[in-house]
Amino acid sequence: MRKALASIAPLLNRIDVVERRQIADQAHNEERFDTIFKAMDGGDFPPQKIFYDGQLWGARAFVDRLVKSASARTSTTAFSSSTTATST
Repeated sequence: MRKALASIAPLLNRIDVVERRQIADQAHNEERFDTIFKAMDGGDFPPQKIFYDGQLWGARAFVDRLVKSASARTSTTAFSSSTTATST
């Protein structure tokens, strides 16, 4: 029993260090969130947007074209690989 505890002691020590680091990081993250929420409540910064005001539709159209071209390529690739497999 003593040998088993001695062999897992470094592992338990590492777990303890990780837990302490997580607790410290959690406290630090809570402070960051509190700062952000206070700024949002006070209106200290403008609302953030992913795209500027006319670019949302352009981004959607770009993604639509991208998905269509990817699906067209995969269907063409799947068709050519299936015809190649059957012709051999």
